[in-house]
Amino acid sequence: MNAEIVTAIENMGFIRTGASWAGRVGKYYWRVTDASGNETPIVVSTSLQVPADQNGLQGLLGSLKEEGKIAHFTLEETAAYLFLGPASDGQSVRDLLSRVTESLESMHAANVCERCDETSFVGFYTDGTNAHLLCQKCYQADEARIAEGKRKPNNYVLGYIASLVGALIGSIAWIALGAIGFYASIAGYAIAFCAFKGYGLVDGKKTVVGISLTIFNVVFALFFAEYVGLYISLLKEYPGLEIMTFVLATPALFSDMEFLRAILPSLGLGLLFAVLGTYGIVKNYLLLAKTAAHEKIEKMPV
Repeated sequence: MNAEIVTAIENMGFIRTGASWAGRVGKYYWRVTDASGNETPIVVSTSLQVPADQNGLQGLLGSLKEEGKIAHFTLEETAAYLFLGPASDGQSVRDLLSRVTESLESMHAANVCERCDETSFVGFYTDGTNAHLLCQKCYQADEARIAEGKRKPNNYVLGYIASLVGALIGSIAWIALGAIGFYASIAGYAIAFCAFKGYGLVDGKKTVVGISLTIFNVVFALFFAEYVGLYISLLKEYPGLEIMTFVLATPALFSDMEFLRAILPSLGLGLLFAVLGTYGIVKNYLLLAKTAAHEKIEKMPV
């Protein structure tokens, strides 16, 4: 979206949140989204209810398309999306918003909450990243949830134990595949998924500390699974090898350079797949933790 359009909508009182600008024209709330890189780089949208004449809105948007004011549109039960082509400028966007707004007034349309379709006391609220068209009830529910989440203490001990149990359960997939000489990133994903699932089951809060403890358990479970896999491979060569014998012999085995050289290629390959399998989910949870630490909801002055 070019600078001219940005200036035009900001002069209309629109406020930027992320890749969108949220604002109000007349009594209707609109969102203008920068979709640069697509054939239609500008998306004008709103959530609304048209009780009088839905076909009238369909006809209006169809006329705008025929006139070349919009490239195409999508009309849902409680939402309208207008897609503008790359030739659009600030004046055309401003004129489009004004014209559609006037038509909505004649149809007695009303903005609706994006969550519950309520039409009373609807407005834009921001979480610091995105703008949400909400009713007062949904806003207050979000506000209460965030306040409760910040007030509620986190039991890191219980969360740590639950994530450890989950990680060890997930390691079963790694051990089973390793026993047949096969490595797959999905097994690493299973360990991370089960670890974070366990942490969540005891209502572990998404904090950097909690996520870091869970990541530690994921790493521990990976090495535990490799250790068990090593025992299984030795058991194939030495049938009858007891677990305690293997455990007691571990220090001697890992101080033997010949032994280490023999297992390092397999261990390295396994850890490579482990990183590939866990990276995505770990990155996602760390992002959630950072977002949760600064979570908020507040009304936008539009």
